[in-house]
Amino acid sequence: MKALALRPRNSENIGQPLAAARFIPSRDREGAVADRKGTISRSKALALAIPMLLASVIQAQSEGVVIRDVKNLPSWTSLKFPPLKQISIPKPVTFTMPNGMRVYLLEDHELPLVSGSALVRTGNLFDPAEQHGLAELTGSVIRTGGTKSKTGDQLDVQLENVAASVESQIGESTGSVSFSCLRDNTAEVLAAFHDVLTRPEFRQDKLDLAESQLRSSIARRNDDAGGILSREFESVLYGRDTPYGWEIEYADVDRIHRGDLIRFYQRYFFPANIMLSVYGDFSADDMKAKLETLFADWNYRQPPVPPFPPVTAKAAPGIFVADKTDVTQTFFAVGELG
Repeated sequence: MKALALRPRNSENIGQPLAAARFIPSRDREGAVADRKGTISRSKALALAIPMLLASVIQAQSEGVVIRDVKNLPSWTSLKFPPLKQISIPKPVTFTMPNGMRVYLLEDHELPLVSGSALVRTGNLFDPAEQHGLAELTGSVIRTGGTKSKTGDQLDVQLENVAASVESQIGESTGSVSFSCLRDNTAEVLAAFHDVLTRPEFRQDKLDLAESQLRSSIARRNDDAGGILSREFESVLYGRDTPYGWEIEYADVDRIHRGDLIRFYQRYFFPANIMLSVYGDFSADDMKAKLETLFADWNYRQPPVPPFPPVTAKAAPGIFVADKTDVTQTFFAVGELG
């Protein structure tokens, strides 16, 4: 039901609300809406509302208010707008460090903030066939496992005290270590960011915690109907036995150990395989000098990272249904190999 609120137009009543009519359905044996204290029937409400609406229109006309019919409104083709302003895309300062890391710097002095991200060419597409989830666990424990000089908990305290953050993760086809801080704390946070990126310790207690959380997510993954759709759709599209369609199982987690994380990190986290971007309130020349000094001793090298595994599935049109009888929602997905 739509509700229309009307207010009187005369000067004595401007700003004063009309008496409200509340409709509370309560059907008697004949199915009619019954009147109760503080309520009126629909028919009585309409009988009151129509004269009030007509009176409001007549009064508006008498006060010189122009009431136009929709058919007399201007066409949208006659609307005129000023030209859009030119979009100026900022150009970052780019350079490559002696160790092979590519760097992109972009100044923005609107707020006293600095943020950055090291983008790594890696991903769970490189997970070994018997260790699905290795990339995900590595990406998590790079940060939570701390560095050689500080535990993850000590880093938490240090960063929280200066309203900053350093985070890490690995997804399907990229990994990253990022930071965010206030301008005045840039040097301190950059040092923590450098240590997390170049000297992670992968402490066993944090790996145990991450594996426990991963097992818990496996146990709960059928609770989310939307998640079932996403999982099954990828399996149907790419095949369950491919890096694009397989799922992490308990047995995979059981086969992952601290040494596996260290080897995965060492294979993909090296300067020539990283693009570093820094954005915010700084001088590009000063930031370049800081980064070159900070990463001068990180000269770790590895062979170039190979291409991601090719998609071998063939298009096979069809309709597939995954039943979940304990929910009232239905999710759909349509797609093809691209």
